[in-house]
Amino acid sequence: MIEEKEIISPIEYGDNELLNIIDNSLTVLSTLADIADAEYRTYNDELAEMNVVKANAYRIIHAAQKKIREYVEFYNFDAPEK
Repeated sequence: MIEEKEIISPIEYGDNELLNIIDNSLTVLSTLADIADAEYRTYNDELAEMNVVKANAYRIIHAAQKKIREYVEFYNFDAPEK
């Protein structure tokens, strides 16, 4: 018997698209982790597809983090010194 997990409502970050992208990617990864732990994960094709999705999610997260780092460095550079 499969346990049903509570569905958590998504966090809204307003207009910050990069934070929404990271949050959605992490949701995908946690869902894949739940599926991978399930008892019916015996099909090699499904496992290969899950690995592709995980790799893409990690790439998206790293690209978004890099972009956020660039924003932070840009705004810290232009910030007036105290």
